[in-house]
Amino acid sequence: MFPHLIGRRGPGAYVPIATGGGTGTGIGDGGSVEPPVVTTNAAGDVTVKGKIKPGSFGKIVVPLATVQAGYRYTFRYTPHFSQLAQQGKLAMVGFGFKNNNDFHIVGLRGDGSTGLHKYKVYGTPPNGWNKDTGHTTSDGGAAASGTQAGPNYIRLTVSVDGTTYMLESGTDGSAWNTEYSGASLSPFTNVSGVVNFGLALWFNNADAGPYSISVDQFAAVSTTIATFTIASGAVSSDLTDFPVKVNLADMPANFWNEVKSDGGDIRLYAADGTTQLPFDLTLFFQPGKVGELFTKMNVAAASNTVFKIKWGNASLNLLPATDTYGRNAVWSDYDAVIINGLTNRNGSGHDATITGSGRFDYINYSCTAVGSDVSAHEGVAYDGTYFYVIDTTTIEKYDASWNLLLTNSSPISGAGLSGSGANHLGDGCIVGGELFIPIETYPSGPYSNQWVCVFDPGDLSFKRKYDISANAHEAAGIAWDPTNSRFVIVDFTSSGDTKIHKYDASFSYLGFITTASIPSKQGIEFWNGNYYISTGNFYRVSLDGSTTETWATITGSGVNGFMEGLASKGDGAFYVLFDGTPSAIYTLSPDYSQYGWLILTSGCLKITGLSKRTVWTMGASEYQATVQGNDSLVSYSDNSSDSGNRATLLVRGATSNFGAWNSADSWLDSSGSALVNGSRHRAAHTFNGTTNRKIYRDGALTGTDTGTDQRPAGTGDTFYVGGSDSAAQEPFIGSLNYPYLRNGELPAAWLAAEYASWASTGFYAVS
Repeated sequence: MFPHLIGRRGPGAYVPIATGGGTGTGIGDGGSVEPPVVTTNAAGDVTVKGKIKPGSFGKIVVPLATVQAGYRYTFRYTPHFSQLAQQGKLAMVGFGFKNNNDFHIVGLRGDGSTGLHKYKVYGTPPNGWNKDTGHTTSDGGAAASGTQAGPNYIRLTVSVDGTTYMLESGTDGSAWNTEYSGASLSPFTNVSGVVNFGLALWFNNADAGPYSISVDQFAAVSTTIATFTIASGAVSSDLTDFPVKVNLADMPANFWNEVKSDGGDIRLYAADGTTQLPFDLTLFFQPGKVGELFTKMNVAAASNTVFKIKWGNASLNLLPATDTYGRNAVWSDYDAVIINGLTNRNGSGHDATITGSGRFDYINYSCTAVGSDVSAHEGVAYDGTYFYVIDTTTIEKYDASWNLLLTNSSPISGAGLSGSGANHLGDGCIVGGELFIPIETYPSGPYSNQWVCVFDPGDLSFKRKYDISANAHEAAGIAWDPTNSRFVIVDFTSSGDTKIHKYDASFSYLGFITTASIPSKQGIEFWNGNYYISTGNFYRVSLDGSTTETWATITGSGVNGFMEGLASKGDGAFYVLFDGTPSAIYTLSPDYSQYGWLILTSGCLKITGLSKRTVWTMGASEYQATVQGNDSLVSYSDNSSDSGNRATLLVRGATSNFGAWNSADSWLDSSGSALVNGSRHRAAHTFNGTTNRKIYRDGALTGTDTGTDQRPAGTGDTFYVGGSDSAAQEPFIGSLNYPYLRNGELPAAWLAAEYASWASTGFYAVS
């Protein structure tokens, strides 16, 4: 971060007077008896002195810096207004933006007594800076903090795109209260159009006389840079080219609002802010504010190691894996690294395959009732404020506290369909401020009386309908796909098990998407580039239908009944109607604690074609609900089921602890207490090539022996994760992350740091 004090030059700083102290003048509007005098001492503190003419709305801007998008500006001020005619009871202190006669001032203004109001004043010709009346003013009411006598802290943050700002106030410079958020810069459309920026004063026409004001602690800081510090002593010896893991949940709150949706504008730098570092963005999920990356750097033992993350440059995109500072560079010292996908992250092309059942990118969902019981059996829609609960022949509208606001008890007759035999509503959705609901005759075969009806969410009245009967499919639920600008409809019947039907905005039929079989579809929703479908289970389907996943199995959560329709909450969670006695709306809330982990239920993952190593290190992080037996974390062997060739790191059933095994030397057991079911640990296994193998548990050496045979034997070209060999023997049933195989024996200091950085917290501090 780059602080610039008044009177000191630095990047982006505007210095109106001599560096290290001196005098200058502020920019006035003619309301002063003479130009205000600005004095800066050697420490960079500023004093402004002047005298306001009687009857004048005097305005003054004292330039402090060149205003920039994505920057935060802070100062403390102490007013000395006792000699003014009204003692400054209506005087305003804040930040000013000016370019010729266009201006905008925002800050804290006296309330006529001893308090302050948040306030804005701005103008453009013919009522611009050179006029003392005719400006636009906005009194925002009582300020959240501060007193007229001061001292007060104020802070202004310019948005990353430069079009809006946030003003905050405080009393100590550490705790802040928001006065304005997302405020317009009118008459400016962007700070790029501002020439003069800094301390602003605005005086009431009754406030004639001399005044002064002291300003200190001014700083201009980029809001799109986060500084990370690994403290001296965090590692026991210097580490060269160490992959430091960064949990992006540690980033400043504004990061998630400003970073690009795919993280493409993220860049890593050394302490100087200019020397670029390679990094691998292994996980990024903006809606859930979840992400992680690894960056390769030297970490010092006897001094602080500092690095920086920058974002907010809209012209940047995701780095190619082959870029000098891209993914492959981080893992160039490793033979195999698997994180959140089957791709070997060193770029070698020796990627992984899964034998059996396993997947990445998994989210656990908790299921919680959110409202009172509802008498409904079909679906739910949500517009961000209100819920629309759909029964077989009725629609109900609820507020956020689940107070029933409106009921349409005859939507079928209201749509003019009662004479057609229509008798059944499906799951609906809100699109463009309208409620879309399928209405049909059910059951029926063939399905020749199918409609999509549109209702007004305000009063639930019918607006219009579309006849989709000619397409002869049942319509259980509907959603809008904004990526492809189309509606999608699911079919409950067996003929719809592998289909999602597509319609344009006018309900012309576009054919169907072919998927894996999902029986008895009830509801569909679009969110974050995928379709989500509710049945007995909860499915995620890619937009082209090529991937179908059982995204969550809802069991043991106290839910009542079968999943019917659903609605996206907009943050990764879903509202789901469970059809029971009685029915109820539940929230499926994502638990991101295992997001990106490899979830294995059978089989294992393997990478073949590797070079045989005689000295090596392998490791993984693991989570198990229950130890099954001998459960393999990682194994180094060949592409066979010959147990005589392999070296394997396992959770050993006999000890419920980590163990290393090979056929010649049998077990090397880890010391320490038994692993607790449901806890997470990291384990590593090293071999020095001749006489020594070791086990590390959570970064500590917990087992060693001598006189060991060379392993792997055979071709030594295959690395297994979650199994011991090509037959997936001793499978690991649970979750694994960050498995790797690396040439060479990593030292104890490295593996201790690996655990601290990869599997624990507190390895760095963020500012």
